[in-house]
Amino acid sequence: ALIARTPMSHMVLGLANSGLANKRSGINLAPIDFDAEEKEGKELVLGASKLSHLSQKYLMDSATCLWCGRCHEVCPAAQTGKPLSPKTIMATCAEYMAQGKFDDDSLIDTIGQEAVFNCTTCGACIEECPVSNSPAEIVLELRRNFVMERSEMPDTMAAANANMEKRGHPFVGTSANVDDWKKGLEFEVPLFVPGETEYLLWLGCAVTYEERAQAIARAMVQILEAAGISYGTLEGPHCTGDPSKMMGNEMQFVETAQGNIEEFQEMKIQKVITMCAHCFNSFDRYYPELGADWQTIPHAVLIDQLIKDGKLKVRSSTEKITFHDPCYLARHNDIVDETRSVVSAVGQLIEMPRNRKDSFCCGAGGGNYWGGQGGTARISDVRTQEAFDTGADKIATSCPFCMLMLTSSATKHTEERKVFDVAELVLERLENKPAAAAH
Repeated sequence: ALIARTPMSHMVLGLANSGLANKRSGINLAPIDFDAEEKEGKELVLGASKLSHLSQKYLMDSATCLWCGRCHEVCPAAQTGKPLSPKTIMATCAEYMAQGKFDDDSLIDTIGQEAVFNCTTCGACIEECPVSNSPAEIVLELRRNFVMERSEMPDTMAAANANMEKRGHPFVGTSANVDDWKKGLEFEVPLFVPGETEYLLWLGCAVTYEERAQAIARAMVQILEAAGISYGTLEGPHCTGDPSKMMGNEMQFVETAQGNIEEFQEMKIQKVITMCAHCFNSFDRYYPELGADWQTIPHAVLIDQLIKDGKLKVRSSTEKITFHDPCYLARHNDIVDETRSVVSAVGQLIEMPRNRKDSFCCGAGGGNYWGGQGGTARISDVRTQEAFDTGADKIATSCPFCMLMLTSSATKHTEERKVFDVAELVLERLENKPAAAAH
């Protein structure tokens, strides 16, 4: 009789909440039906500003929360002095529930805009929670309301968001042209031909518009050439829309995604290689909800398979390499072994203390590549210090945003280039280099 009226209720609530949790790792944002009001006469709710806007599962998360603080201890924003604390989010929602304030719009302002936009969407809070709560998803529902209902977001994110609307990518002020990544290649990169090409090599916005990240694409096309893979790229710039979605602009994401899906279906694309963890996650997790039906494979996973199949011959070395797990591959999609297999093929893998699904974020996710830093330290500085503390010769990763963030922080330690994508490391150790012949 006492169980329901004391903290012992968590013995029941925790089990029930875990049973109701999404079976897929990481953040699983529910889609918004923008036509619901017209079709069914239901009120169109854009994100959440009060408890009644949250799903029953999120309300149960708040009731189930143990207030143990494990989410706070692993949150990169909280651990670098920023105002966000996943525990505080859950506690605030629980307090509003206890007071019966389900329709009180003050919830969103009590939590605060700064805290809501500090979230890097790394998913560490979800991974760590012993009762399967999803604080990051509640944060993103609040973020959706700030952006789509109140038109409020940090200035730097707002500029990236506006650039997405005008130019189809978030990189404000870039001087790069869409073909700059091809500079220095000794062969012509093929375009995808419907009915003939097997793989679409999806470039994405970071690899297209950030000079350092362009090297990933140059390395990847040389690897595909060496392996004899049938591949091609698309003409013009493309973005999956992930920055829009994770910054809270679901409308813009859906518009971008629907345009890409229509183009892919017209070109009969069935297999897609991504070089960005965020692109992979969007294609694999959110695009199927909108009608996508192709197979997506991260470039590190494909490289690992090509090495194992003998299509890529690489020379191993005694070089010490530490690997930084992108949150959107490891925590969100359970991809941890393939990336390490690639690193181990070219050098001696040395792990950081926080690795695999317990990895520490680089700080770029959730639009924070364009967000303000604040706090007592940059998240990327903390992670880069961990990498240098291993004594490794090089730092490897498999996402352009991670590489860019860690590269920026690494310059505070040395002028020597220390951070590389796995594709760059493989190309450097490749024995069967591609022939310099045009297609």
